[in-house]
Amino acid sequence: MLRNVFLFLLSLSALVPAFGQFGSSSSAPKLVSQDELSRQISQGKHYNFDVSSGGYLVDGKGTIIRNSELKDYLTKHQYAKDAFYVLWLGPESPKPDRLTNTLEALRQSGVTKVAARRKKSGDDPRPALSQPEDLAPLAPPPAPPPKPKTPAASAAPSTSLVKRAGDPLPAMNGRSPALRPQELPAGIRYKIASDAAVTAAAESITRLLLAPGTPPKGESFFSTAVVVQSGAWKRYRKSSHLGQRESTRMPGVVTISGKDYKQESCLLRDLEEIAYLEERLREQIAKNGGGTVRALTTQEMSQWGIFAGTDIDEPTLAIPTKNGKHLYVVGFGPQGAIVLDDLSELP
Repeated sequence: MLRNVFLFLLSLSALVPAFGQFGSSSSAPKLVSQDELSRQISQGKHYNFDVSSGGYLVDGKGTIIRNSELKDYLTKHQYAKDAFYVLWLGPESPKPDRLTNTLEALRQSGVTKVAARRKKSGDDPRPALSQPEDLAPLAPPPAPPPKPKTPAASAAPSTSLVKRAGDPLPAMNGRSPALRPQELPAGIRYKIASDAAVTAAAESITRLLLAPGTPPKGESFFSTAVVVQSGAWKRYRKSSHLGQRESTRMPGVVTISGKDYKQESCLLRDLEEIAYLEERLREQIAKNGGGTVRALTTQEMSQWGIFAGTDIDEPTLAIPTKNGKHLYVVGFGPQGAIVLDDLSELP
């Protein structure tokens, strides 16, 4: 999935991300290849921006453009609003489903077409894509100096926060063993958070979802925007209380062993709907005997990566219900949970 491109259509009335061709309503859209993106945008202007770790755009001069400054910036540089805006995601960039605020700022600036693509080491960072005339192209990072040869036995373990299959994981002594991830499967990029952040997320789940009785007043489990991924949305999509106000339904297709599975996720931004989702989730866990909190297993990471993307950022935790009927996955941002899924509902 890392080689595919995420396309977004930003309507004038609401944020409408779609993983596929623009203007297509006859069938559920799909992830598209880089070549297909190049064909789609070859007839018009297209601008490139890197995406910072905070989700802000970075132009070819290295200027970080905050969302509140974006409209003035595009006006000042006379950028065409009907052009493609290509966002390049580096190792520290947020995942595409966590670019909600940036996409909303682009929409409010009049931009209608955005593509997001993950940069990989060794790739040409700008294949078949042009840069605005007044900005120098973003140069690839300089090659690292040659490493001195050392015996394999004395090689130091990687200290990068982003780990892949085969990479040694840190000790994580500051979190309980249940919150330490298992061996990473092939194809998954796993971004490790501090032990304190993961522990705080687990405590939030216990206090606000699993503890018996009424949760503490004034505390919300979810943030102000929540992506309900396809497994969880399968249960909630027919509710008259969810996805009716400030929300964006995101259809898509996932292919497994040659078979296409239509999926739909939903981005909720209405606080009353988000509060309703929290109540229903708490009730559902209680009805199924309660739940526990732990890290995802190797198999669960592989399964979830097919549907939710191959990047997993901590804190991301599993909540299996005690009767085994549901396996919820919750991902956290700075202000609370921002992603909900249910692996038991996925193909």
